[in-house]
Amino acid sequence: MEWQRQLARVIPVDEPCGDVEVVLWNGEHWLRTTAPPRYRLLLRGPSALKTIVRGRSTLALGRAYVKGELEVEGDLELAVALSDHLIHRSASILTTLEDWAFRCASYLSRAPALAQSIAYHYDLSGNFFRVFLDRRMVYSCAYYASDEDTLEQAQENKLELVCRKLDLSPGETLLDMGCGWASLVVFARETRGSRATGLTLSLEQHEHGKRALQALGFDDCTVEYGDFLDTVDRGSFEKIACLGAVEHVPPGRLHEFFSNAYGYLTDGGKFLVQSITRRRSSKTSARPAFVGKDVFPGAELVPVGRLLGEAEQAGFEVRDVECLRGHYVLTIREWAKRLSDGKDTAIQLVGEPSYRLFRLWMAGFAAELDRGALGLYQILLEKPRPGATAPVSVRDGWVIRRPRTVE
Repeated sequence: MEWQRQLARVIPVDEPCGDVEVVLWNGEHWLRTTAPPRYRLLLRGPSALKTIVRGRSTLALGRAYVKGELEVEGDLELAVALSDHLIHRSASILTTLEDWAFRCASYLSRAPALAQSIAYHYDLSGNFFRVFLDRRMVYSCAYYASDEDTLEQAQENKLELVCRKLDLSPGETLLDMGCGWASLVVFARETRGSRATGLTLSLEQHEHGKRALQALGFDDCTVEYGDFLDTVDRGSFEKIACLGAVEHVPPGRLHEFFSNAYGYLTDGGKFLVQSITRRRSSKTSARPAFVGKDVFPGAELVPVGRLLGEAEQAGFEVRDVECLRGHYVLTIREWAKRLSDGKDTAIQLVGEPSYRLFRLWMAGFAAELDRGALGLYQILLEKPRPGATAPVSVRDGWVIRRPRTVE
């Protein structure tokens, strides 16, 4: 049939994402592989077939899945890999026209305010995020010190690693820029006795953080509602962390981000930045239309070298850079599993489109991280102390190891 010939032209034979069975709305099906398929694509109508055959854009393919016009049974990451192939299989500008049109429109129009962008994604019900996050509600990359670590343990590891890299001591002041649900603020107070301040533009996270600190009786810590791109007097801090929030800063304002952090720090203070990055040579767009419009509005990824350059221009010394890409693959896959297991609860809380949206971005990011198109780095910076001798430090005190269980 003609529709089968069309699919045969666009679905690869020699790649894992080609091990697929396609099922039409009328029950007709087509098997691309002679082996058992690793996943199935269920097309709910003619428009879904056209979207696949044309390989139009991340926006068209992503929205088709979120609306239920496309359904995936089996490996969602392979389906995302297929969509990437469909979009990039031709060098023709027509195959990515919608992505480019969206990006050009974004640059020509007024970019959404950071507060609006943050609220779009993070102000869903906190109970929804509890479906797939750990008990501390850490919404950033975990650190797996052992293959046997649970998500809960891996997130404890990550928070501990951050405190060790910052050399956080009892009584020191800490600013967490983009603090999420105040997990680091609470952890630093519990384990280091730090006087921590969280800063967020999510009303949901702001209220959650205040309630958590009040319940624990941590009167010397606070969570504030505010934009870390605003140049305001927030006082001075001995340590600063920013875990997974710099991705929301427009590249043109990265200088403000690092300059503000530099101004908040005392001399000799340390600043730890954890960020998703894109590989400079990757075909992955800095802001694909689907991600930039429907998942994380306004977010745009830059290569790690751009972050380092902006930090140095602000006056920081780069003390350490660590790649945690593999850790983030494991983290997101565990989030995706928990979200899938809690599907009914999630849909009751936010509706099926939002549930499908989160499932899709998790699969997409895991796939891009796994193949190296995206990265995840922790960058340790220091504000030089005038007249001080060159600091000496070693990594030994940062290492987190856990013995494997021997049966």
